[in-house]
Amino acid sequence: EGLDGVQKMSKSLNNAIGIHEPPQEMYGKLMSISDELMWRYWTLLTDLHPAEIDRMQQDVASGVLHPMEAKKNLARTITAGFHSEAAAQQADEDWAKQFQRKEMPANAEEIRVSKNLLGWNAENGTIRIDKLLVHCNLAESATDAARKIKSNAVYIGDAPHSTPWLRLENVPIRLALRVGKRAKIAVIE
Repeated sequence: EGLDGVQKMSKSLNNAIGIHEPPQEMYGKLMSISDELMWRYWTLLTDLHPAEIDRMQQDVASGVLHPMEAKKNLARTITAGFHSEAAAQQADEDWAKQFQRKEMPANAEEIRVSKNLLGWNAENGTIRIDKLLVHCNLAESATDAARKIKSNAVYIGDAPHSTPWLRLENVPIRLALRVGKRAKIAVIE
């Protein structure tokens, strides 16, 4: 089964984990599967003995082991098998930073952009956030970006950002952007 637990694993359905994907991508996709599907992945994709999987499943059912910990163990195990223990551990730490502690991952992509491409208003020193999100591939369009801004899904640094403009004190400036589960560093020049 693919990531949705219904259809087969397929790149065309955006429902697959590629064996050549970076560790963070592989780990993140494994964390996105359902708790129920996790047990099939443990059985089919690891060398763990079925009795150990059954014991782990009983621990989850009884509350001794949290399902997220079981899934994190699965993601680390599979990621380490295709990359390394160190890469799996780093992916685990980055995932926890981004999704559990809402921090910026260590390997966030950095994108440089000219303030002039962002609707720079020299009079009041502002840029348009919708254009920044589109330029950083955190939104598909300006309309999509505006919707995300209105729904408080956009974070700059640790704070939600709900206005279409951002005043810049200095340029160049480095901004940590997070929209939902995706994060990037924008360097505005």
